[in-house]
Amino acid sequence: ERDVQMLIPAYDFCIPDKECSCDTDDPCEAFRKIQFPVDEFFPPNETKLQTGVSTATCCGCERSD
Repeated sequence: ERDVQMLIPAYDFCIPDKECSCDTDDPCEAFRKIQFPVDEFFPPNETKLQTGVSTATCCGCERSD
C-alpha cells in the first residue's frame, strides 16, 4: 500500500430561486427550442482559400469529381 495525496476540485453550486415553468412535458420539444452553435463544432465542408478555389479538404488540392 502507498499513501497517495489526491486533489479533488470542489465547485460551488446554487439553488434556483424560482420554480421552472415548463409548458410541455416533452423534453425533446424543450431542446428543439434551444439554439445550439452547430457551426462551431461542425464547420462547413467547403471553404474558399485565398486563391478562390473551393475545396473540401482545405489543403489547396482541387477535388476531381
